[in-house]
Amino acid sequence: MLDKLIEFINKYYINPIVQDSGYNPVNTLTWGILLVLCFFGIIKLLDTLDIKVNRKFVFSLIPFIFVGSTFRVFEDAGIFSPPVKYLFITPLIYFLIAGIVISILLAKYLIRKTETDLKTTKMLFITGSAIAILNLAILTSWGINNPGTNPLVPLKIIGTAIAVFSPIAATLLYYKKSFISDNIYITILGCHIFDASSTYIGYQLGAKEKHVLPSLLIEWSGQPAIMFPLKLTVIILSIYLIEKTFLKEDEFKVLLYLVLIVLGLAPALRNTLRLTLGV
Repeated sequence: MLDKLIEFINKYYINPIVQDSGYNPVNTLTWGILLVLCFFGIIKLLDTLDIKVNRKFVFSLIPFIFVGSTFRVFEDAGIFSPPVKYLFITPLIYFLIAGIVISILLAKYLIRKTETDLKTTKMLFITGSAIAILNLAILTSWGINNPGTNPLVPLKIIGTAIAVFSPIAATLLYYKKSFISDNIYITILGCHIFDASSTYIGYQLGAKEKHVLPSLLIEWSGQPAIMFPLKLTVIILSIYLIEKTFLKEDEFKVLLYLVLIVLGLAPALRNTLRLTLGV
């Protein structure tokens, strides 16, 4: 019985991390449940630290999405060796980034007791940006010496994303009375179109989708372009449910904004960097 349990854990949890083989239905469900539990735990922690959770807080954390994505590409590029490299593979990378952010928030909480006037959002944004810039510099240096680096890749991905997203954003902004024309929702949609674009260009360059549902749909349709309508449908439905469920913009709703941004921007950045560096 114990052997079967160990085999199950190795097959569905340990091996996908150690081998970086991607997702399967079992670990996808597990990580989803873990995400929900962590979500509520973070809300409780922020409340304990008396952190004001608003849109400024969300945008102050965006540099850390860049940090997480660049850390992830460090592992893809083989910059780290086992066992350190495992910290930079999903889902452990999320705990690493969360740990960094929580450490900064705790430091800010202690600083506040000394009556030093430094806004939490400013502290987060500056720290995250500094780490992200350092990481990008390291990857740039690595890429210069890598024969597989293709600097045209980000232009293709971003260009495709702009071509697809521009008419959508223009339409949403034209109908300003629609709830989805809110800037935060347009930002979320933009992040996911960016992700869809990175997947679309990635398939043209020989890359494969690691997530379960997108992989199945691409295989079924034979067209990676299906990611664009898929992303639009799922995100617009998610936004609609958020608006109907939460009439008031409380901390729970604001953190849902952050979750949606992370789920779009993080893989988009990682895909773009990986494809650019040829790893």
